[in-house]
Amino acid sequence: MQKIIIIIAITIIFSVLSGCGHMSQRELMVEKNWGRSHETARFSQIINPDAGEGMVEDQSMDGVAGKYNYDQYQGDFKKQKAPSQIFNINLGNDLSGD
Repeated sequence: MQKIIIIIAITIIFSVLSGCGHMSQRELMVEKNWGRSHETARFSQIINPDAGEGMVEDQSMDGVAGKYNYDQYQGDFKKQKAPSQIFNINLGNDLSGD
């Protein structure tokens, strides 16, 4: 009986320790892709160093729509009023008289 208990205890200890050892070796997605955006921007500049030179103005949107969109965008940053909080407490009394 004592031999079975020792074998079970060793098995449990081994299982716990093997599970904990795996966690320390796992690599996070952030660590795998660290600096990837910087590398992509640098390689894009190497391929086409004059990319920002010949910029063309967008003519597809008229001035009124552009101003409206700009005002909506700027309005999103203004602090808006917090909605007032209303608490209703129902005590179970029916005041209708029926």
